[in-house]
Amino acid sequence: MSSASKLLANELLRAARCRTLSPSGSGLSMSRQELAEQVNAYLAKTYKLDLHLDENDIGKLERGENRWPREKRREAFRAVLHAATDAELGFYIQRRSRHQPADTLPEPCAISPAEAVIVKVVIDGREHVLRLSRRGLFEAVTGSLMAPLLGEEADELGPVDPAIVDHFATLRAVLVESDNRLGPATVLPTVRHQLGLIAQYRRQATGTLRDDLLSTEARWAEFAGWLCDDLGESGEGGWWLGQAMSLAFESKDVNFSTYVLARSAQRAAGGADQDRVLGLAHAATRLGASHRQVQAFAVLQRAHGHALAGETHQFETAIGQAQILVDGMAATDGKLGSFCTHAYVLAQEGEGWLRLKQPEKAAGSFGQALERWPAPHQRDRGLYLSRTAVAQLAGEHHDEAATTALEALKVANATRSMRIRQEVMTVGRQLAPFKHRPAAAALLAALATRPEDAP
Repeated sequence: MSSASKLLANELLRAARCRTLSPSGSGLSMSRQELAEQVNAYLAKTYKLDLHLDENDIGKLERGENRWPREKRREAFRAVLHAATDAELGFYIQRRSRHQPADTLPEPCAISPAEAVIVKVVIDGREHVLRLSRRGLFEAVTGSLMAPLLGEEADELGPVDPAIVDHFATLRAVLVESDNRLGPATVLPTVRHQLGLIAQYRRQATGTLRDDLLSTEARWAEFAGWLCDDLGESGEGGWWLGQAMSLAFESKDVNFSTYVLARSAQRAAGGADQDRVLGLAHAATRLGASHRQVQAFAVLQRAHGHALAGETHQFETAIGQAQILVDGMAATDGKLGSFCTHAYVLAQEGEGWLRLKQPEKAAGSFGQALERWPAPHQRDRGLYLSRTAVAQLAGEHHDEAATTALEALKVANATRSMRIRQEVMTVGRQLAPFKHRPAAAALLAALATRPEDAP
């Protein structure tokens, strides 16, 4: 493998750029050229330096060709991207020992009792307890120290140990929990890196172990798609979901194939392919998943298809079927689709009522869902707060909408969810004519504040 192909992309820098809004006021993420211009402007104003960075220079940094820009340039990047440290932007000095190949990392140190962190994750109903170092957990989440968790370089793999499947399942569960609490920007670089490693193992495996790794890779690919969608990178999100579907079908994983088809229907409902929602939802149902919560998730997409078609009776029937399927199901059992509980069905019912232009019913369903929402899933709570604000605004409850949107914005800032922030920004634009009212003024002021400066 050439040294160029072994470069590790600087996903932290790219994520920081993508979550920074364009100075043009378009509401889109900052482009590479805009980042270069902002860095040039900072250096010109602060140090009277006449620098001419352009999008090609930013591309080299994001591809990892240069990990340690000069000191003043690093300062400019920190200022423009609102980062407190170089590490937050993936900047570090590349050093290696005489015997250490490029792009490898040293073996992890032993964990002292004072540094130990106990992490509990649930996978398929079984609780797993992991003992990690505080530094190791942080660096695992930011994606800068993942290779040592496997103990070997990806291009020097030995025989595939079947236990690696459980390893990847446990690691994914940790990252799902990190996403729930910290948002996608800190998790996605790790997920992309691990997908490459899983593919390496899968290519070497045979028989049932290969099928297990195909199924594992499908779950990680779907997770990557979800993270990209939440960051507002829908193109990459769709690509990963397509990969997940191909891998799931190849592995003959009926439950996950059903789930991925339902996810495809979910994405279609929010995009340009709304005419495909019912078709994809019916295809998911026909596969015959055995997991009730996966079945319910597929039925909910059928409900959205009916809502988009203006078919109120069929929508209500499908929602009722989903409620029956999730009866007695909890969000903490760790099974596929375990997020699909009564609270989730109520939230989806709220979205359907919004599509059917019945905002009062939508707000009522969202309110019931939020009363039951599980505490660890703060990012999703913020999402449904933002949609509650949309329903309140549609019902002309302007003060309530502003107050709810402000609460959603706090969650967006805490979890770095671009998806929630964009929805709140839409509410804010519609409330601009009411900026003389205290609630709307507070929301607009918060939207004008950088996320990291928010209280």
